[in-house]
Amino acid sequence: MAKEDVCSDTSLLVPEFQNIVSGIMNLVVIKNWMPFAIFETMRSQERQQWLFDNGYSKTLKSNHATGRAIDLVVCINGKWSWEHIDLYKTMNQLVKEKFGDKVNVGGLDFGTFKDYPHIEMK
Repeated sequence: MAKEDVCSDTSLLVPEFQNIVSGIMNLVVIKNWMPFAIFETMRSQERQQWLFDNGYSKTLKSNHATGRAIDLVVCINGKWSWEHIDLYKTMNQLVKEKFGDKVNVGGLDFGTFKDYPHIEMK
């Protein structure tokens, strides 16, 4: 997998996290009608290095490499967008309220680095 390759296959996540992700998608997309889709699940070390080198990640030891993290993205009319911070903040709050005992949410749990699309299993 090259640095440009993005994997969104949820079957590669650890089984317990697959169940959590299903619940998150039900809560965010179905129950709250928010325009999110799963952007990335598993990640190669090459891609992680590229994201780190370009300031998109603060670590080289991402939970994406172990099937314990996802990135959600706003998807409007089939186009990805990272510009709708208000939607990300609302999504983060919904996920934290419902699944906070099971997950860390990038927009709320990682100090000053606001990785709004990121959700990982505790």
